[in-house]
Amino acid sequence: MRPLFCTFMIAALAVTSLAAQQTPPPAVAIPQTPPPTTPATQTPPPTGRPTTQTPPTRPPETAPPQIPVMPVLPTNRINLDVRNSTRTWQNVGIEVTISDSLTADVTTKKTVSLMIVDGESGQVRSAGAGTINVDVVPSIRPDGRVFLRLILEYLPDLSGQQTQNQNTPRTTFNESLALMVVPDGKPMIASQTSDPRSDRKVTVQIAATVVK
Repeated sequence: MRPLFCTFMIAALAVTSLAAQQTPPPAVAIPQTPPPTTPATQTPPPTGRPTTQTPPTRPPETAPPQIPVMPVLPTNRINLDVRNSTRTWQNVGIEVTISDSLTADVTTKKTVSLMIVDGESGQVRSAGAGTINVDVVPSIRPDGRVFLRLILEYLPDLSGQQTQNQNTPRTTFNESLALMVVPDGKPMIASQTSDPRSDRKVTVQIAATVVK
């Protein structure tokens, strides 16, 4: 009985061994390495150093507008820039007559004559014991009249007897006039000034003639 059982066990082990040799071994799964991925660009952390920033560009500063300064003209000068833009280029004869009633019995006359082209200036200087200074700018207007700018400085020359008389003090007269004159050669009274300390009067007459 025992030999039979042993034979059976040996046969069973032989069959099991043969079956094991014929069955293929199970497949082993090989892990696959995923393809390398490109890491996303990351902003590097701050290193602690202060970053240099470009200061904002400032707009250019504009200089403040310059206010023109008008020159102050002396009292015995005329602004030569005031001229007639449409010149006729004709000569204008100007005659200035100064009548001075020094006393009730004595009246003196001084005459200054100038020939000036239209739009230009003329001046006369006379100084000694007395003074007569005249500045004139004539401009011929389209209607034929003459526009005049006149500055006059007058200091009479008094004789010894007149100087001793207290009623005839030595007084200087300064005048600045702007007026229209008809160029017919006839004198017209431009001003009449009284001495504040006496009855003395100084009269200025002007005559203009256009020389064609």
